[in-house]
Amino acid sequence: MVLFGATGFVTLYLWQRLQWYLPLNPQGRPGVEPVLAFNTGVSFVTNTNWQSYVPETTMGYLVQMAGLTVHNFISAAVGVAIALALIRGFARREAEGIGNFWVDVTRITLYVPLPVSIVTSLVFASKGCRRTSRPMSMRLRWKA
Repeated sequence: MVLFGATGFVTLYLWQRLQWYLPLNPQGRPGVEPVLAFNTGVSFVTNTNWQSYVPETTMGYLVQMAGLTVHNFISAAVGVAIALALIRGFARREAEGIGNFWVDVTRITLYVPLPVSIVTSLVFASKGCRRTSRPMSMRLRWKA
């Protein structure tokens, strides 16, 4: 689990720092500053999701989609998998193991946040909500 978190952190950190060279960056956003990339990487891996920036004006599409959004799903699933392993450890007296981390994370991701996000997005879409890629200041300026 620690190796999984460390790998996720390093990947997210590098994607933020090197986003200028990555695809899906049509605005040509430069790499995120080292301290901000470190802070964001740690906060998303630990599921605190603390942000001191506006993602639409700081991050390219690939970093937002494959970096931040994936960590929103996976970090929550890791927390639940750890809780399940702890519960199994207390509940079982005669077992040799406490389960498989990868199986737990996959099942939790597929059965909890993914269906909830699909249903929620369909509800929002049916109500006419949409996601815009322009920051709030531009949206207000265009409407005025």
